[in-house]
Amino acid sequence: MYRAKDRKTQVLFPELFPFRGKLDERNRWLRIEKLIPWEELEIEYRRAFSPDFGRPAKDAQLVIGLLLLKHMTGLSDRDLIAEVLENPYMQAFCGFRSMATEETLEASTLSKIRQKLGLGFFRELERRTYEVLIDRRIIKAKGMLQYVRRNLGQLRDLLQRAKIKRKKNLRPLWERLHVAEEIFRQQWEMYKRKTCRIANRIVSMHRPYVRPIKTGKLAQDTEFGAKGALVHVDGFLFLDHFKHEAFNEAELAVRHVAGYEERFGKLPPYFVADHKYGSQKNREDLDGLKIRTSFKPLGRASREKQADPWFKAKQRERNRIEGAFGNGKEHYGLDGVQYVGEEGSEIWARTSLLAMNLKTALRRV
Repeated sequence: MYRAKDRKTQVLFPELFPFRGKLDERNRWLRIEKLIPWEELEIEYRRAFSPDFGRPAKDAQLVIGLLLLKHMTGLSDRDLIAEVLENPYMQAFCGFRSMATEETLEASTLSKIRQKLGLGFFRELERRTYEVLIDRRIIKAKGMLQYVRRNLGQLRDLLQRAKIKRKKNLRPLWERLHVAEEIFRQQWEMYKRKTCRIANRIVSMHRPYVRPIKTGKLAQDTEFGAKGALVHVDGFLFLDHFKHEAFNEAELAVRHVAGYEERFGKLPPYFVADHKYGSQKNREDLDGLKIRTSFKPLGRASREKQADPWFKAKQRERNRIEGAFGNGKEHYGLDGVQYVGEEGSEIWARTSLLAMNLKTALRRV
């Protein structure tokens, strides 16, 4: 059960100031006390207790005040209670209007009440307190872009002076400045358009060519790095396409076929791929080249085709392809590029695949 109390009409600590004296309002605890929306928080606090049954709960301002004091002072629960009993300003912060006694406060109060209130209350405490600080313009939203523009201008002036003095090795600094200016331009454009998206967004100062790539995976929705399109032929992996930004690999079906023809001098007898490759255009293009596909068939005859032993065998072949990808990542470093630079990533990938294919070839010699 919870009962609210009067917080406005009582005199603070009359036993300490019988001749109309008062506490120093400049004290930090009294100043902080005025920044907290106690009445609104009391409404949220009350919901954790029954309105009619049970022992009366501790006052909302007492509990919230103690919890805040604990984190502002860094004291343990027991040391905090001892400190509050000796400090009238802390007691005023906790809602007392007369001196507290040991019977009023117990160290075990805090741990029990924290568990009862739960995480939801503390999120509301945080939100409502921040609202007050923002409304009173104590916390102000500042635009950092204006300072970035100023700093970029200063850097450009310094580099111009260094150029006049014929300082050497300025090219890396100019390149880094151009990247910073492009990042600023993108951020300023998103700010003006009130959006969080922009084409060719730079996410790294040191690797400005890297783009965020949406994967749709549950564990990692976005990845940063290069993306490659590979083909698997008789146990060997070949890299046909490599970029540091997102692309639709399903549009590369004809390119994969052309790469196969360039390597082996003939068209592949069949084409096994993920279901995303099974677009109408890819089906028509591959049918036109007389290449058999393992795509899930369309129409009423689909069940009969899926029961075809060849179709089932090619679907199982997909598992071997995925296994080859995993082997490359686990044993040949395809998931951890160690060469720097935009070209370094592709050099690492192609060299790793070559090493992997050479070991496969060795087993067949």
